[in-house]
Amino acid sequence: SMRFNVFERVPLLPIALSLILGIVVGDLSLHYISTRLWYITIIISLFLYFCFYKKNQIQSFILLIAFFAVGGTLSVISELDKRITLPCGIQTTNAVVVSQIIEKNKVIRFDAVVTDGILAGNRIKVSILKDTIQMRHKSLVLNSGISFRSELKHFDNFHNTDFDYGEYMLNQGFVAQTFVYQTDWLLVRHDLNNLSLIQRARLKADILRLNLLDYFRKSGLDKENLAVVAAMVLGDKTQLDGAQREAYSLSGASHVLALSGLHLSIIFSFLNFVTFRRRNKTVSSILLISAIWLYAFLVGLMPSVVRSAIMLSVMTLVGITGRNSFSLNVLSFAAIIMLLLNPLSLYDIGFQLSFIAVAFIVTFCRNVTSIISVSWIINHPVLNWLWQLLVVSLLAQLGTMPLVLYYFGNLPLLSLPLSFIIIPATTLILYLALMFILIGWLPYIGAVIARVLSLVVEFQNSVVEYVVSLPFSVQTGINVSPWQTIVLYGIILCFLLLIIKSKSLIKS
Repeated sequence: SMRFNVFERVPLLPIALSLILGIVVGDLSLHYISTRLWYITIIISLFLYFCFYKKNQIQSFILLIAFFAVGGTLSVISELDKRITLPCGIQTTNAVVVSQIIEKNKVIRFDAVVTDGILAGNRIKVSILKDTIQMRHKSLVLNSGISFRSELKHFDNFHNTDFDYGEYMLNQGFVAQTFVYQTDWLLVRHDLNNLSLIQRARLKADILRLNLLDYFRKSGLDKENLAVVAAMVLGDKTQLDGAQREAYSLSGASHVLALSGLHLSIIFSFLNFVTFRRRNKTVSSILLISAIWLYAFLVGLMPSVVRSAIMLSVMTLVGITGRNSFSLNVLSFAAIIMLLLNPLSLYDIGFQLSFIAVAFIVTFCRNVTSIISVSWIINHPVLNWLWQLLVVSLLAQLGTMPLVLYYFGNLPLLSLPLSFIIIPATTLILYLALMFILIGWLPYIGAVIARVLSLVVEFQNSVVEYVVSLPFSVQTGINVSPWQTIVLYGIILCFLLLIIKSKSLIKS
């Protein structure tokens, strides 16, 4: 039967889908199904799994139920963990500054990690009223210890919108916000003993990243170019202004600003080229995985980067065994690992977009690419590269289009031709930036790299701005319901299957 063909060909896909379904059901039934019931379901499924040890089909079905129950359990636990009770009224909070200080009108803003009490290790957003006479706020920098008296509050949702800002901020790792008057804070020596090893490591990564940002700033990059480099290379979007964000978003190029799979894949390809020239595949794979996680650590272990690092690590490890490392099975394995570590990442838009884009590429790329004959491809390597780029970009955009419409209501019409310019430019920017980090301190050489980097970023910015200025470049204000999103996916899948089917008919 069809179901067990799927189990034979892509055994981890049904498991990943069961886990996802369990997380969604666990979230929806939070107030109706107790955690105990989820635990009992897991125990019964495991017991039944061993009872039917000779019946493969029944075991497969029980395994799906077990993963469904695991998803439900993890979802409930995560939701309850997330609902942190904040202390009532005005309290003294000790914290450490973990972001750049942003000055806005009469206040300064920054992110902080609480270092003691019931919220130890949690991130909060702090706003402090400026002291215009003594200018004490100028003494606050990254990694400063601070003690302040204020009331910690949950995030307010925006008026006249369905967007749940409070939920979004919790998923981003922030538990509260607070406003502090200019006389209610002082600098202190911070004590990090109450923080876990991972929290301390993240703090070190934040400091290193902001030092690198200063390093780029001193290279002479102007404000606009620095903002793009900071977002693309270091995952720091705070430097971008509204106009830049909007231009990249409306042109369909915003994925190059969000540090994600594309960026890590480019770095991975470069490292792969460097390390796989070595004889020992295992050693080079370990070097490759270490380098990827070092970079993920450097950019502050952002969810999108951790996701890509897990995916690439799994692919590298599978590659050692000699199997196809770029498959739906490997993608499913990466999804299972990520959802077991953090089930709520399922609701992260970046998680959904990147997984569906890669799923479309993995599933259809080979079939769609082979529409053109092999002999023609061998004779035209440059055209082959362009053809591969076209197919990958097209599949990624078809895969994400319904979700982009559902979440943002925008349809960038020129994003496909734009990707022919943007992807090579992004690759060049990443390579130049990494070269600048490694050898930018050398006299003359550093200045040349910085100048070329500046020119490439300027070129990319101007292309994006030109595309957005065209009257037909984007359709905005499209409202798509969840059901319409599902129907759109149905139409796209039928279209791709039709292409593959017609190709096989021609060949036969």
